[in-house]
Amino acid sequence: MRLPDIYHPEKADHLPRDLIGATILRIGAAPREWDIEGGGLVIEYRPHGRSEAHMVVMCSTELGMWIDAARSHSEASA
Repeated sequence: MRLPDIYHPEKADHLPRDLIGATILRIGAAPREWDIEGGGLVIEYRPHGRSEAHMVVMCSTELGMWIDAARSHSEASA
């Protein structure tokens, strides 16, 4: 899933809807052993009104940023 960029916001997928209004639990770089292009940005969050944690992992290069669907999931480890 490619994220929108400043020049073409309509030509992309978007962040998970439940991230809007969520409580951010942790945010930081992905562990090196994940070997994510661009280092990886990990956001662990709890959607508003829910108890389970979710995680979104973003990769990047000079060409843009996208969601690593293989590592983004519900029930993120605590």
